[in-house]
Amino acid sequence: PETYEIKLCKVCGQRGKGVCPLQQEPFCGKLHQKQHKQNVFEKEPPKPLPSVYPIHELVVEEEPSTQDGTYNVEEERSAMFEADDDNDSDQDLEQDDLNAITGARGGDNRKDPLTDAFFYRVEHAKDQCVRYHQWHDESILWTSSDNMPSAIPDCACGAPRRFEFQLMPQLLHYLKLSKNTTNGISQQEKDVLLAASSIVETNPHQVPAELKETHEKAIRNMQSKLLDSEKELDWGVVVVYTCTASCDGGADDKGLGAYREEFAWVQQSLS
Repeated sequence: PETYEIKLCKVCGQRGKGVCPLQQEPFCGKLHQKQHKQNVFEKEPPKPLPSVYPIHELVVEEEPSTQDGTYNVEEERSAMFEADDDNDSDQDLEQDDLNAITGARGGDNRKDPLTDAFFYRVEHAKDQCVRYHQWHDESILWTSSDNMPSAIPDCACGAPRRFEFQLMPQLLHYLKLSKNTTNGISQQEKDVLLAASSIVETNPHQVPAELKETHEKAIRNMQSKLLDSEKELDWGVVVVYTCTASCDGGADDKGLGAYREEFAWVQQSLS
């Protein structure tokens, strides 16, 4: 990016909007500028940044074959993932995990052949996060026949865009920041609030006003976190189409430097 004189945000890697005069680093906005200052610039050793997901290694492998005998849709949907005796969440996702990730509840999409194909494919690659098959639209794995693109816009250079890769819903499982956190609320926060609630409810007339006020504030804070959790990342699949000419953007590169704007279609999770 430096070759194109494009400065990238020190936190997220997106295009920076300016350089912080104190930290002498580019940032995409005030939020990441502040996070970097509080967690890295002023800390020794640096603390993890709340806006950055944990790093995982992607292992590139051939997609496993599905030609292994008969397939029963009902059996696969009812028990897609076998329980793992070692409880290794990095190896196998449970059925409840997949349902939560995709939003599948059963019923509405049971007759959809694309949904059946999706479940069948995922059953043979339970921890697959990305599927790649450059410019082969027939390789796309849709979660259902709903909300599919009718046409893909051509690249600015005039060449058609075609499928290159897709993000699978299993990726959401690995983006979780903590197993002890649900909807942004840690188990410790829950335990403290429950203990305080027990005290307030057991002896309401003997509880100091300051404690009651703190308790009410904690409840409002938890309610706010629950509402904010609805804004978290969620998708069925994200399908990315790229220029078949692999162009350099030409005069219409929008000042993106080495980057090119392509087209992504988000198919929502099953409901």
